[in-house]
Amino acid sequence: IVCVFFYILYIGEFSFILLIIVSAVPVWMFISAYSMKKLISVELGIQNKSIPKNQPFNVKLEVSNESIFSCARAEAIISYTNLLSGEKNEIEIYLPVHSRNIENVVFQLTSKFCGIIEVKMEQLTIYDPLKIFKFRICKNIGEKITVLPVTHEISGYILSGENDNEEGNIYSQFRSGDDPSEVFDLREYVGGDKMNRIHWKLSSKKDEFIVKELSRPIDLSAVLFLDMYYEEKNEYTLPVIDTLLETLFSLSEFMLTNEKPHTIVIYNSQMNEFQFKEIMSFEESAAAMNKILKNYNAANKEKASLETFIKTTDRFEFSSFTYISSNPDNNELNLINDYIESDIKNVIDVTNGISDKNYDEGLPINITVVPIGRISSAINDIEL
Repeated sequence: IVCVFFYILYIGEFSFILLIIVSAVPVWMFISAYSMKKLISVELGIQNKSIPKNQPFNVKLEVSNESIFSCARAEAIISYTNLLSGEKNEIEIYLPVHSRNIENVVFQLTSKFCGIIEVKMEQLTIYDPLKIFKFRICKNIGEKITVLPVTHEISGYILSGENDNEEGNIYSQFRSGDDPSEVFDLREYVGGDKMNRIHWKLSSKKDEFIVKELSRPIDLSAVLFLDMYYEEKNEYTLPVIDTLLETLFSLSEFMLTNEKPHTIVIYNSQMNEFQFKEIMSFEESAAAMNKILKNYNAANKEKASLETFIKTTDRFEFSSFTYISSNPDNNELNLINDYIESDIKNVIDVTNGISDKNYDEGLPINITVVPIGRISSAINDIEL
């Protein structure tokens, strides 16, 4: 505008040339910035796919500029979201983008809670040399990394005599079966009983036929069932879910340390079914945690619930059954009492404070309250 008035008020070639130059500068700036936008590519990479929580991990931002123009100070906005809660944070990174060059920026992130962390490039903003124009380059690119829970040292008791399940030497205490290697019960003869089931030696002493009921092997020795759903969405969401996962992981490691193979029940959201993952090593335990995190979806609350598990499975006999939840209620306790046949039944209640729930008394279920972040002190006499 000043050059226009200068050209009007002053006669001569200089005012006209100045007007042309000043008018051409914005056009040139627009062309340079727009050319950069078309010839810039952005990549975001994370080398590791899984790490323990509280351990920093490197994120590499690569900006490739194939144009002849440069940007002295580009602005990149990076977001990172824990998919368990949806909590989103952003950071800003400033970097130069030179002509015909590749710029690499490596920065570190750390998560204090476990979960799936999604790191995304929200946008890259470039400017022309005079910062008259700016263009946003948003490729919506991103990477995910699994942040695994850490284990806590806990104490407890392992059910004696059932450490090895490979030879099928764990038997039901509630139902008979067809395994002749162990006797489940002895009873009087009833019409229709097989003759080879008669205990002849004892029958001769009793002067009546005594029949042997054979044992029924239990496929799974000990089961850990995790309900990750947390009803409220507040500042306790991640701490509660984090404690739920670390409780499961700590129990699994404690059992493996004491040579106790066990099984973790995992809901597979893609197949819409529960899967029994047998854990025989620490590597299998970590893989199960990874699978649980990747399958978590708050929308699957009902499908992944204990009630649905009982309705859709036909395996109810275990040497021990441990249910881990942030909101166990009396209905779930009754389901465990009525349908789960186990020598030991545990319910672990993870709370964000002091629990004031009133549970039904008289049920043969061990209830343990675990405040967030206090796993070691809370679980000190559990039996598995």
